[in-house]
Amino acid sequence: MILDINPIRCVRCGLCESVCIFDNISLEGDVHEVGNDCFKCGHCVAICPTGAINLKEYEDYDTIKTKYKTDSLPVNYDDFLEVLNRRRSMRWFRKQKIEKQTYEKLFECVYNSPTATNAQDLEFVVVSERIDEFNDMLYDILKDHTDIHPRVVEFIKYMENNKEGKNPMLWDGREVILGFSTNATTTCVAAARIEIMAQIMGLGGFYNKFIVLADEFDHEKVMSFFPDIDSDKHLHSAFIIGYPKKKFKRPLPKREVKISYE
Repeated sequence: MILDINPIRCVRCGLCESVCIFDNISLEGDVHEVGNDCFKCGHCVAICPTGAINLKEYEDYDTIKTKYKTDSLPVNYDDFLEVLNRRRSMRWFRKQKIEKQTYEKLFECVYNSPTATNAQDLEFVVVSERIDEFNDMLYDILKDHTDIHPRVVEFIKYMENNKEGKNPMLWDGREVILGFSTNATTTCVAAARIEIMAQIMGLGGFYNKFIVLADEFDHEKVMSFFPDIDSDKHLHSAFIIGYPKKKFKRPLPKREVKISYE
């Protein structure tokens, strides 16, 4: 069984049963698991008013102490929209390295990011100390794919000319966050959270699709660079990050997003 149900705390409100996707909880007799498939979504844990249910594999997680208020959020619509409206890609960075404790705070934002079938198989790698080796690997893969975009051609020339000028992949950046998962959407949703949190923390960056394409061209070579990551996972997101050297003053006009209701 997957759940740890405390019958003393249970008040038989039925909320857990009402949100169970697989009808795995029954109130007939003592509250219990039926034994149907459960992918540990945790809805029953999150909705229980008394903390009577927990997932066994998280037995050290105290659901009573972590209860939050449900009638309001700590940020309002206008403030969050302002954060989103100020967002811009940043390619110019100071030479200051991002401290490990700053990264630890940054990655707090991905722990509750949704994952397909609640697989929770996200992994992120910060490439910093080995950034030159990483560039060499990208070169080895992308040099045979110069037809995909002029930016790749510029990168190949940069690597073959003793790395003179700006790196067309990283610009001023010397640190990149790579996101791996078995599901592209899972990774991209989490990466978007990282981007917004980075902005709030005074960091900045930009996405690079060509680094991600390297995985599509030669997954085996990319994963050989990261032997500790399950090779069934793929690189789906690359976010170059750093302390911004520029400050933008105003948003740009945007094309209208087409939205329809069927």
